[in-house]
Amino acid sequence: DGKPYDDKHKCIGCGVCVHHCPENARTLKQTELREIYLPPLVIKD
Repeated sequence: DGKPYDDKHKCIGCGVCVHHCPENARTLKQTELREIYLPPLVIKD
């Protein structure tokens, strides 16, 4: 349906939703933005 974000996709802080709706800028958390720059964590059990 063309939505840049939905509940099936994890936020990676791409910023697309902010351009789509400036109000979304308030809901983007710093940790979500940081995920772009950090490599994925490998969890070993």
